[in-house]
Amino acid sequence: MDAANRSEGLRRGLEILGIFREPHPEWGVSEIAREMGLHKNQVHRSLKTLVDAGFLQRCPKSARYSLGFGALELGVEAGRHVNLIPEARPLIEELAVKLQATISIRVEDGDDMVLVENMENPGRLKVYSFQGNRRSWNFVGSGAKVFSAYWPPERVERLYRKFGLPRFTKNSLIRKADMLKEIEKIREQGYAVSNGERSPEILGVAAPVLEKDGALIAVLVAAMPSAGISKSRREEIVRTVVRGAGKVSNLFKKRIGPDTG
Repeated sequence: MDAANRSEGLRRGLEILGIFREPHPEWGVSEIAREMGLHKNQVHRSLKTLVDAGFLQRCPKSARYSLGFGALELGVEAGRHVNLIPEARPLIEELAVKLQATISIRVEDGDDMVLVENMENPGRLKVYSFQGNRRSWNFVGSGAKVFSAYWPPERVERLYRKFGLPRFTKNSLIRKADMLKEIEKIREQGYAVSNGERSPEILGVAAPVLEKDGALIAVLVAAMPSAGISKSRREEIVRTVVRGAGKVSNLFKKRIGPDTG
């Protein structure tokens, strides 16, 4: 096999591996072939290689494929090393305790938002998130709202056309005009709130993590059960999240050092 064929086979295998994520963690051969526009024989060859390497496993009863232990080991190792700002860990632990919230740092990857750092709510009522979790853009979460406020309008328009504004709860924004009004508000105030817009009982507050020039690096998100949170308490949570995002921004600026340009 020449280098071109080996490269094509590797690319195809990696692309197949990339579709094994929520909300579709299991695939059959025919499904993969249809999804990727490939012949079933090509899919079979790639799947055999990925199973032999441990990155996929085949369920004997269903003949469907899912991620294997090789992928798990690689993901855990990546989680140990792919850390945007390691020094931020103590800070988000402190925020989780202070706010009784799940605190996460999220970055963009294409049209997805990926959770790169996470600390679970230490209280009795929890909101669960998982490091490495990936979610496509939608305008119901506080994190996605902050990203949208810092992205160029043409990118937001493209995402709106691609994903729309689905209704998750009665509080979800489903009109484009309301989305644009919310984006303008976030730009002015410097934070976003999602109150029961994706899950009825969850309050999310997010603020931007910024570079020295004001460009967006990441988003700091606090998510917690909304029951019993008064207006004054919510205002306090917002102030705390904004301050926390500012501290993470400062950590990043110190890490990259002074501007020598």
